[in-house]
Amino acid sequence: MKKSLLVVVAAVAMLAGCAKQNNKNYILATGGTSGTYYPFGGAMAQIWNDGIEGMNVTAQATGASAENLRLINKGEAEYAIVQNDVMDYAYNGYVTKNLGTPIAGPGIVTMNDAYRSCNVSGVPEIGPNVVHMVNAFACSHSGGSAYPNVTVGKSGPRVRDMTNAYHGCNITSAEVGPYVTTLNNTFADCKDLTEAVCGPSVLYMDKTYWGCGSLTGKAACGDNVTIMDNTYNMCEKLTEPYVGPNVTIMHNTFRHCTGFKGDAYVPENVTDMNFAYAYCSNMKNAACGPNVVSMENAYSF
Repeated sequence: MKKSLLVVVAAVAMLAGCAKQNNKNYILATGGTSGTYYPFGGAMAQIWNDGIEGMNVTAQATGASAENLRLINKGEAEYAIVQNDVMDYAYNGYVTKNLGTPIAGPGIVTMNDAYRSCNVSGVPEIGPNVVHMVNAFACSHSGGSAYPNVTVGKSGPRVRDMTNAYHGCNITSAEVGPYVTTLNNTFADCKDLTEAVCGPSVLYMDKTYWGCGSLTGKAACGDNVTIMDNTYNMCEKLTEPYVGPNVTIMHNTFRHCTGFKGDAYVPENVTDMNFAYAYCSNMKNAACGPNVVSMENAYSF
């Protein structure tokens, strides 16, 4: 597992390598001896050696993904266990803080050249791992960003938890991956964000879009969401509310949404809607689900 900027990155591991003709002695670059890649690579090498006549693969302990790609680039390994995001950085020549010394950059032979000469490619997908994004971009709550060129808030295909991931960033659009379950405070205070999104697997939306004053159109909430707490507070330009069918808690949801000029919406599973739709002074008609037991200050002011 590789960590940087509090982003816990554990993407799909893959094999990558360039085979040398007429040579069946190979190095499989793995990872540290105390980690997962090294014993896994050893077992894999044993299977190859036992199952392929004349094959001789040696699992070598390394510094894992980034170093493994450098070893392949220098011709010091033929195969490697690599996180697929790091392989993508290498393939596209990205320079990132996650890699320490850049794989591609001024004075460094690019991995693109290596791929063209050796036909490097992914072989099998080993398996998925849980990925979390927590305070991924260290943005300030005043709308400033440590990454001013980041305009799209993405989760990545295997991210599960996006708590605080883009809080206060000056992104203009957002994407939520298919496996994300938690959107707590994820896009809060993203004042330039214009459209709300919610992934199909999201369960929790706590302060997800708090203070997103530029959001327009319809609110977003997935069918699997159960908790909407403070979710669209102070989103004055939203014009239409939406609450998923499985939501049970709407505490403070849609508070200060003065852009609502039609009817409120409350699905039948909601039990708590304290302060829901408070300060929605332009709303036409209120609503209340059959299972609501608490409505303190709902529709107040």
